[in-house]
Amino acid sequence: VRVLHCTDEPSGQQVLTGSDDKTLRTWDVRTMKETRKLDFAGPITSVDVSADGSILTVAAGDDVHFLDRKTLGCVKKHTLPVIAGINSAALHPDGSSFVAGGCNFWVYLYDFETGEEMQCSKGHHGPVYCVRFAPNGKHYTSGGDDGTIRTWKVHGKE
Repeated sequence: VRVLHCTDEPSGQQVLTGSDDKTLRTWDVRTMKETRKLDFAGPITSVDVSADGSILTVAAGDDVHFLDRKTLGCVKKHTLPVIAGINSAALHPDGSSFVAGGCNFWVYLYDFETGEEMQCSKGHHGPVYCVRFAPNGKHYTSGGDDGTIRTWKVHGKE
């Protein structure tokens, strides 16, 4: 299991896991039984919850999936082969863009609707393992294998 996320469903008894076996699963913590399983094309490397709590951003292989948090239905999916293995992705607080980082040492900002690359940030000297937006959406932060944490400005959001 690479990712563990506690859900906020009414009973408070569900957890979500993402794994190298390319599955996202929900579990009932009272019974320890799997309640739902979704299969993906690549290993699940990160799950992030949108600022408004409605969307899960799932990084899996070369894909970023955006799932409805309540139903786990796919809202949108983008394939990003340029990264050569996405380790982390996060949705901008206003939902207009998303950031992703991975094995090629760079961090990319993409348009949510089209998947078009909007910005590329270079500076890590190893794979990027974590990306997240600041609450105001004006910056995003990345953490890499090189031991650094970097903060980047979102162009046009100053």
